[in-house]
Amino acid sequence: MARQRAGRGAKIVQLRDKDSSDRRLLEKARYFRRRTTEAGALFLVNDRLDIALMSGADGLHVGQNDLPPEEIRRLAPDLVIGQSCNTEEQARRLGQQEQRSELVLSYYNIGPIYPTGTKDGLAEFIGPEAIEAYSRHCSLPFTVMGGIKEHHVEDLVRAGARRIAVVTAVTDAEDMAAETARLISRITTALEERDG
Repeated sequence: MARQRAGRGAKIVQLRDKDSSDRRLLEKARYFRRRTTEAGALFLVNDRLDIALMSGADGLHVGQNDLPPEEIRRLAPDLVIGQSCNTEEQARRLGQQEQRSELVLSYYNIGPIYPTGTKDGLAEFIGPEAIEAYSRHCSLPFTVMGGIKEHHVEDLVRAGARRIAVVTAVTDAEDMAAETARLISRITTALEERDG
């Protein structure tokens, strides 16, 4: 899967696995690290700082209830660190930290944009109109995620997205590599049309 995604142009691959044993997760992470290195893609691990460090991952993505980004940065000063942002208030707090030069994140994620089955316990989806509202609070790069399918791309780009993250749009596809390539092509075209 990592080879299929990164081999077709995915610039970032995130390993999100809530079910594997620690040992199996580390094996997967090391496999993903090798494949993403071969493809020149950034490799992130979800939630698990220990696995990110042991596998040589480029970064770690955490949710609002996971390890505090400040502690992660203290332990791993060179790691790319991203955090999910599920409400406008969370985006506002990021902006306040940024203004005080206290923000340690490398990027943040806005979502879920659409209904999704991959994130339990989150509030309802926020819709593409939230992209502009959230992103005006903080100037860091951001991704958008949550229930995104290929036909959503143009609406997301029009709303201000530059980086679009997907899960089931690719993992549920018969040919993950071909679907990854289609999504990237569609995103690239939409960005070119928007940005001229």
